[in-house]
Amino acid sequence: MSDLPVPVPRRPIHTRRIAFEGFLRDDGLWDIDCELSDTKAMPIEMRERGRLEPGQPVHHLRVRLTIDDKFTIHDVQTGVEAVPFGECPRPPPRRCASSSA
Repeated sequence: MSDLPVPVPRRPIHTRRIAFEGFLRDDGLWDIDCELSDTKAMPIEMRERGRLEPGQPVHHLRVRLTIDDKFTIHDVQTGVEAVPFGECPRPPPRRCASSSA
């Protein structure tokens, strides 16, 4: 894939980062850690959270999926570090499962 052409002058406004990391655990299971964050490049005023400075997350969500070599789900853990509004659903911090993906 070739590089993108040089863009016209512009300024950053919004960044959404999504990262996935895989870990082989000492017990032979796999952890897949997922993280999503949204940030703004300028200060913003949030109705419920007040002023957010540049780089302060609007959303910051994490998920850890634990699977085995057959892709059977052994555990799901979630973390919600930042949401823009109180009505945004917050999943329980841990929800266990055992099913095949």
